Amino acid sequence: MCCVGCAASGPVAPARRTLPDPLVAANLPERPDAESIPPVADWAIPVAEGEVVPDGRSGVLLSPEKAGRAARYVVRYNELRQLYEIDLRTWGRERTIYERHLEASEAETERQRKAAERSWFEKHAPEFAVSIGLVVGSAVTLGILAAVQEVDQ
Repeated sequence: MCCVGCAASGPVAPARRTLPDPLVAANLPERPDAESIPPVADWAIPVAEGEVVPDGRSGVLLSPEKAGRAARYVVRYNELRQLYEIDLRTWGRERTIYERHLEASEAETERQRKAAERSWFEKHAPEFAVSIGLVVGSAVTLGILAAVQEVDQ
């Protein structure tokens, strides 16, 4: 005795991920203010136009340490902004793939629903079988009655 079935011929390989791995907090750049500036070097002085300063410009004069931290803020902000844009593009692709899978799923569901629809004969088979049974039963009964009447004569 042999059983025949339909099954996968081997282990099915998992779907390969085509998008980059998602970003995690550990991969983000360090905060620019992670290292504190010593109080002696933590100063900023407003400079008005016409005041005597080394290069003659007006604005805010910062200590070198504070200026370095401000520059790191700018660099890290730009880096985080780029990571955010990459993340947005990645999620956009993920959404596109997800929507394609949903559309394919809906199409397959509709195809299976149409394949599962019953034909007219399947819907009316019980009534059809009862009708045939009544006709055949009546014919057999009439045949038996006719045969019995012939035997009696």
